[in-house]
Amino acid sequence: MRPGEKYVVAFKADNTGRWVQHCHELHHAAGGMMQAIEYTDFKANYIPDPNSKFNKPE
Repeated sequence: MRPGEKYVVAFKADNTGRWVQHCHELHHAAGGMMQAIEYTDFKANYIPDPNSKFNKPE
């Protein structure tokens, strides 16, 4: 992106919690290309498997 450019991104917000959206180039993230997004009030129609090794909080 160039200075002043804007993009609109559409996505399905179906996993509640806090998520980080960021640039993978560290100097960009350090310069502000990083933000936290929090999804609330979404009711999932499944129950996660507590024994799964995937999607665990770090």
